[in-house]
Amino acid sequence: MKFNDQSTLEELIEGCIRKDRLAQKYLYKQMYSSMFAVALRYSKDEDMATFILNNSFLKVFRFLHYEVKCDGGNVADHMA
Repeated sequence: MKFNDQSTLEELIEGCIRKDRLAQKYLYKQMYSSMFAVALRYSKDEDMATFILNNSFLKVFRFLHYEVKCDGGNVADHMA
């Protein structure tokens, strides 16, 4: 499947579960603003917020398939 800026969150998550790099790129782009805002609330420093954000995405991409199996696929609520 080809992913782009119009891909739904569900499509991107399915692609990320299959470890599709393009899906990961577009999920990152789609969720960046909201996740950065949360990270910034915790850190109060933009560099640290970026560090937190990137580490969070690495964990999301690494463990996404576990979350979907355990929680029925409600991943977006946990990310934002």
